[in-house]
Amino acid sequence: LKGDTVYASSRGRVTMLIDANRDGVPEVVQDIITGLPAGRHQTDGLAIGPDGKLYVGQGSVDDRGESGNSPPLQASILQANLDGTGLRVYARGLRNPYDLVFHPITARLFATDNGRDTPSSGVPEELNYIVEGRHYGWPPCWGNGLGTNCAGTSSPVAIFQEHLSADGLWFYTGDKFPPEYKYNIFVALYGANANTPTVGRKVMRVELQDTIVTRVNEFATGFLHPLDVTTGPDGALYVADFGTGIVYRITYAGITGIELDA
Repeated sequence: LKGDTVYASSRGRVTMLIDANRDGVPEVVQDIITGLPAGRHQTDGLAIGPDGKLYVGQGSVDDRGESGNSPPLQASILQANLDGTGLRVYARGLRNPYDLVFHPITARLFATDNGRDTPSSGVPEELNYIVEGRHYGWPPCWGNGLGTNCAGTSSPVAIFQEHLSADGLWFYTGDKFPPEYKYNIFVALYGANANTPTVGRKVMRVELQDTIVTRVNEFATGFLHPLDVTTGPDGALYVADFGTGIVYRITYAGITGIELDA
């Protein structure tokens, strides 16, 4: 959202919706980017940077690069002008960069990424600090120097259990939690496609100092398939649970922990 304009991604495209009179019905619905790769994965999360550019997470068309290097825009973070022009690759080597977020103070860009399924074990999900021009390893390299051909690639700042689908993320900017929660990253872990009940299905809290992760903690559980997380205008944390269709509101309850309201 920027002013009266909403940007939305769907399979292979980015659409701009303009609601100038704020009545909830857009006067303009226009595809500004089309023809993006779509296969096993597709067009993912969007973010508008402090530079006024649009950033797009673009997934790979396959699992482990079995289709070769084509199409060239896959498995990357893309950058474009807000009207969709000037599309280019900003960073590469991210198999399925599901969501993007800029730090509200430092303006550094972070993204979740879902690791390959083959081999079936040892490939974690990732949180990456995204820098222009860097390569993040996919397809041959993953995690902290695992796999092959890792020379010259960037390692994640945090890793999560394999196959749990690290998806939505957000920097906490509200005032409903103690000061030490300010600018922590919260990550929604969707869970395994096989519905394994012990994998994912939670929200993690990631504490940072600059770009260095100091601690990763389990923050909230009890979801079926949490997909996204954000700070509301009331300062609470909101979690969208795809599995139940419920949006949960989370606030701090002192020494008793957090309160979860549907």
